[in-house]
Amino acid sequence: MIQDDPNSILSTWTPRKCPCQFSGVTCLAGRVSETNLSGSGLSGTVSFNAFTSLNALSVLKLSENILLTEDLFLGTKKLQTLDLSYNNITGSISGLTIPLSSCGSWSSIDLSGNGISGFVPVPLTNCTKLKSLNLSHNNFDGQIPKSLGELKTLQSLDLSHNRLTGWIPLEIGEACGSLQNLWISYNGTGVIPDSLSACSWIQTLDLSNNNISSPFPDKILRSFGSLQILLLSENSYPVCFRQRSLIELSIPDNLVTGEITMTISQCFELGTIDLSRNYLNGSMPPEIGNLQKLERFIAWYNNLAGTIPPEKIIEEKMSRKEEISYLFIVEHHRLSQP
Repeated sequence: MIQDDPNSILSTWTPRKCPCQFSGVTCLAGRVSETNLSGSGLSGTVSFNAFTSLNALSVLKLSENILLTEDLFLGTKKLQTLDLSYNNITGSISGLTIPLSSCGSWSSIDLSGNGISGFVPVPLTNCTKLKSLNLSHNNFDGQIPKSLGELKTLQSLDLSHNRLTGWIPLEIGEACGSLQNLWISYNGTGVIPDSLSACSWIQTLDLSNNNISSPFPDKILRSFGSLQILLLSENSYPVCFRQRSLIELSIPDNLVTGEITMTISQCFELGTIDLSRNYLNGSMPPEIGNLQKLERFIAWYNNLAGTIPPEKIIEEKMSRKEEISYLFIVEHHRLSQP
């Protein structure tokens, strides 16, 4: 039962009206195809049994409310998108039962920003057409299920900001035929499996703030031809980069030692580089000056020396009358401006 409707969003939901006239409802050919009550400020308990009679419903969005649920999943066969993010859903769903017949058409599930605990439910893999699964910002614990590798159409997987531990399972690589975005940050996962080298289409990889201490497999980096964003902060491993598609590289607070490799200058799309709080030494490679799109370079709390080399880019941007928006943060070094 809805206890509070501060914006009177449900005032139009009366038996005398056609559901297609309800606020937040979209119809197709006279049948309800989408219900979107996101950000309505609703509070109370919602039962999904009320939606099961809507056999043409394909999108249900109830995010950013204060809702509890009596039952978490629908039996609506046409449903494709379920968004329950940032509500008040708590407790364990480890024993959740999801029959294949009830989620065979689903392409997107978003349960992020709640207080859900327990293991990530294995039956989620019954939703074989899933393209996006977001379980971030909850209290899930245990290991990442190996069965997630069975989701062959998965494009985006977000498990960040939970309490997951153990190794990233080898089986994740089995979903790499379609995987484009993978977030596992702020957990306690351990070793990066070589099987991720199969993720040749991946664009965003966020493994920051874990307990990863093994070397980052060079085999993986060589295979990431589409990689744009690589976030590895708060771990402890050395890395070398050759990805020309990278637009953001963030590896602060690792145990990276030695000199800044010249290969970083081959990542021509880079706009942000963050190497702060490591053990880098030596001089700044002048080749960094060839990075035309670089706007932020952060390398404080290392042991670098020499000259900051952005002058070539600045000159070329001035010749094209482009806006110069540089941010070089290099305190605690022996660096000087040319």
